[in-house]
Amino acid sequence: MTIRKKHENWLARAAETPPCEFGTALDLAQAYYDGVDGRRNPEQARYWVQRALQHFPPDEDDYNRLARIHRRGMGVTPDPAKALAYLKKAAELGQTQAMRELGKAYLAGWGGDPDPAEAMRWLRLAVERGDEKAHFELAMTYHNQLGGDGEQHSPAAVLAAMKAAAENGSVRAMRELGRWYQRGFGAAINLPESVRWFTRAAEQGDTVAMRELAAVYAVGLGVLQSRQESRAWLERAAQRGDAQAIASLNRLYSAYSAAETANSDDHSSFETAATQSDETPAEQN
Repeated sequence: MTIRKKHENWLARAAETPPCEFGTALDLAQAYYDGVDGRRNPEQARYWVQRALQHFPPDEDDYNRLARIHRRGMGVTPDPAKALAYLKKAAELGQTQAMRELGKAYLAGWGGDPDPAEAMRWLRLAVERGDEKAHFELAMTYHNQLGGDGEQHSPAAVLAAMKAAAENGSVRAMRELGRWYQRGFGAAINLPESVRWFTRAAEQGDTVAMRELAAVYAVGLGVLQSRQESRAWLERAAQRGDAQAIASLNRLYSAYSAAETANSDDHSSFETAATQSDETPAEQN
């Protein structure tokens, strides 16, 4: 019996043992929904969600989960408006994550038209509580000019917001700063600063930043050119399962083999392999 199957069995026993907590019933529903040993059971997921909703009062911490359930349609009919209502209840109870998610929901227009002003209000509340991800979402809202307050945020102001997000621990913001300093968004091009932020993000395990570093080392953009360092960053990303890095490594080693066969000192194929990507930066996570 696998660990996951054992987990399912114990969840079922807990759910059947009175008094069953609302969260326990949802845990069991989630296990069935995601699949045990690779086998999903939507009917059982629906049963436990409905049982939770009908018989067990939720705790304060459960409203965020209820929002996800109604958004995804896990055991219920998808209902963005109801999901928004649960998120708002969780946010009003002081849950920082719910504040951030509520801001994103208002931006996306769950259950109605987008409400950028309300989105900004909740994102700022989450930022005030130190939520690093909300810092990033707020900076991106400025960047996309979605504030809803009629204010046009200058590139310098957007850069400052993104830097605040990065300094508060947002890895995505660190990576984005690396790109912005590389391209001169909001400030003059600053390649060493770009490399510094890419490195900080990569050291936190961000594989996209690792690929960015592989590219800058391959061509010497703000650093001394180093094929060895470029390959090392690609390998680190590939070891974490990054499909782009794996593809780049395959191209890179093919380039090595071709160069050895031709007994050539031309390394241009290396730079091409290390910097080539199948997606644009805007599409990267």
